[in-house]
Amino acid sequence: MMPMKNTAPLFIILLALITFFASTQIVAQQRYKITNPSVNFYAGTPLEDIDGTSDKLIGIIDAETNSFGFRIAMNTFQFPRKLMQEHYNENYLETDKYPNAEFKGEIVGVIDWEKAATYEVMAKGEFNVHGISKPYEIPSSITIHEDGSMQLLSEFEIILENHDIKRPKIVLMKIAEKADVTVKAELEKIN
Repeated sequence: MMPMKNTAPLFIILLALITFFASTQIVAQQRYKITNPSVNFYAGTPLEDIDGTSDKLIGIIDAETNSFGFRIAMNTFQFPRKLMQEHYNENYLETDKYPNAEFKGEIVGVIDWEKAATYEVMAKGEFNVHGISKPYEIPSSITIHEDGSMQLLSEFEIILENHDIKRPKIVLMKIAEKADVTVKAELEKIN
């Protein structure tokens, strides 16, 4: 009869590999991407409606670490009038020089990603627009429905001078000192 070799180390290695692959699957299942986004900003005054909209927001939320990253190409905003869009891209946001706005950070608050409810949280991080990065805390809500669908809603304001966005004197009365921003999107689990 042949002596049996100690199989315990082999068993431990196999168990460790199974655990590793299972845990990476769990982490991968706890990431969500933005779908069907709508980003609107309003920087008008009683003299002029300055209203831009884009559906090109991209982003990911990592539920495991509560971190997120969002980006939008600034030249994707559409305006009611062509001249307004031209001034926005060339004179104010200089989208050739500063093509993207980005917001990266962490979610402050508790979300049970498996339980239907509306969760009021704070998105805290660095917001970079027009080449200038500033810390922002943006109140946000994530709604998880019974059917598993999810929506994100954020409303905040951007003070234009904080990001060195100039308001020429000739149009000073037509452009507000701040832009009110509304972000709506659906979240979809990344498999």
